Amino acid sequence: MKKYKMLTMCRSAFGFSVKNRGTPAKLMSITTDFCTILKREIGQFYVRDDVSCMTAGKKEMHPFWVLLPDLKLRDTCLCKLHENLSLMAEMLFKMHLVPSANMEHLVEKCCCSATSKTYMYGSYCACKEDMHISIPSDVDLTQPLAYKQWMLTTELKEKDGETVFVKLTSKENVHEPLNNFMVRFSDMMKFKKHFFNMNHQYLQYRYLKGSLCDDECMIHINFSENFTCKYFKEIQSVHFGSSHCQATLHTGVFYVRTETELKPTSFCTISNSKQRDPCGIWTYLDPVLKQNYPQVTKVHFFSDGPTTQYKQKLNFYFFCTKIQSYGFTSGTWNFSKSGHGKGAADGV
Repeated sequence: MKKYKMLTMCRSAFGFSVKNRGTPAKLMSITTDFCTILKREIGQFYVRDDVSCMTAGKKEMHPFWVLLPDLKLRDTCLCKLHENLSLMAEMLFKMHLVPSANMEHLVEKCCCSATSKTYMYGSYCACKEDMHISIPSDVDLTQPLAYKQWMLTTELKEKDGETVFVKLTSKENVHEPLNNFMVRFSDMMKFKKHFFNMNHQYLQYRYLKGSLCDDECMIHINFSENFTCKYFKEIQSVHFGSSHCQATLHTGVFYVRTETELKPTSFCTISNSKQRDPCGIWTYLDPVLKQNYPQVTKVHFFSDGPTTQYKQKLNFYFFCTKIQSYGFTSGTWNFSKSGHGKGAADGV
């Protein structure tokens, strides 16, 4: 330390001096005090609001509510309408213009009853259609406001020597005056209908599942993300290249009422075919619908509503003509709201 002229820095940092450098008890006391101060400063660092929860550090030094990053904590397959309005609500909440950034609480502010279709659809004139937000007089309405929105963009890309337009969804920065921002956010009619339909579908789903009769069954189905097959031992060109095969996973849960309780049965159909049209859907459902339940005569299907898969005329034709061949006399097909189709089938 003397060679590199670090004596003064070490004295101020560690509390060492010429007088107490030879006393072990004093050295231990100084070291203990330094460790206590260091742990306290690290703890205060983690509690600060401007420190990310993904900051690395020893587990025993940060509070229990500071979590390490994990892929399981990611929120995916969210509703675009919900997320865009939530991003706008968060901006208003930071400006102290709305009492909450939660869209469910804000909908209740501009509607007499969030559980009534008459109020949520705007059929009752006395119910407020727009959200009234009081803006202080000292706020400049022409000031530019920057916030983020999920938007569909078009990009030019080269493919097979030709330039093609490709549509991509990305999180873009939006800049507009505050008054335009307030007009867009205050128009809540579209979101109120979307919000009511979503909650109503969830309520009817739980009601139907809980009130199934002995002669009824319910099938909740959905396509999972393509599964990438890998070899246990593979060469480098296969590992880094595009030589891996993919398998289509059609998952679902089959509910039927037994003598004592509701019995759920999970299933998954695996195929190397990428076909997800109605012909492929009913091929995947064939072994499920052939299960031996002679008392069941009515089937209820639940799924999301992509127009290339379940929600199209060919699937309706198969539904009306094929269920009789499996022993069913009647059935229903229920589609979830756009962006809210996740359920029990996605956990298989």
